[in-house]
Amino acid sequence: MLFHASIDAQDPRHVASVLAEIWRGTALSFPPIRDAFIVLAGDERGSAIEVVPAGHVLIPGETEAESIEAFETPRATATHLALGVPRTIEEIERIAAREGWLCRVCSRGGLFRVIELWVENRVELELLTPEMQDEYRAAAEPARLRAAFSTAAAMRPLGQWMPTHEYREVANG
Repeated sequence: MLFHASIDAQDPRHVASVLAEIWRGTALSFPPIRDAFIVLAGDERGSAIEVVPAGHVLIPGETEAESIEAFETPRATATHLALGVPRTIEEIERIAAREGWLCRVCSRGGLFRVIELWVENRVELELLTPEMQDEYRAAAEPARLRAAFSTAAAMRPLGQWMPTHEYREVANG
């Protein structure tokens, strides 16, 4: 079970406040890393997202992990998170439009839907409404995924994970 994860942002304070709004949670300053914030979902699992300044990375320190500034220019990242949210598609679309962040509803190979929210138009969060969470849980059964991935692998062009997903664009910053 995942309890917390971290993402980086050009404006960690602002990103943390928007994520807290989406999650209906709380954003707090995160003292272990200068200028970082932590967003608490307030759920029974203690789910949280740390938002650190762009360019900072974790390294193995002398006795525990340390954060250092590794580069100045924000980069694309392979890291993304799928998060259950207590919001509707329309609520997420309104927040994304206000922020100027790309937001679109996508079907993941016909197995389940997600709302792709591109934080600062750079970091992908896959947001799942309560209905989408049910779809995800049903799709995440190993036998069902194994069958879907086997079929998709046989159908896909080299380098393409799944058949092209359908989406509708809501905001494009």
